[in-house]
Amino acid sequence: MLMDGKYLDTYIVIQTMRCYLNCDDIDRGVQTPDDYLKLGKLPAPELIT
Repeated sequence: MLMDGKYLDTYIVIQTMRCYLNCDDIDRGVQTPDDYLKLGKLPAPELIT
């Protein structure tokens, strides 16, 4: 969740995950989609493939 109370969308989650993975922070890169799915959002096919 963002600071203003709005939730992340799938595009922002994927871009955040790419940034972490490009910086070799694999643990945080894997945790990002897990955190998104814990929000109760429906899983997007882009996050699973």
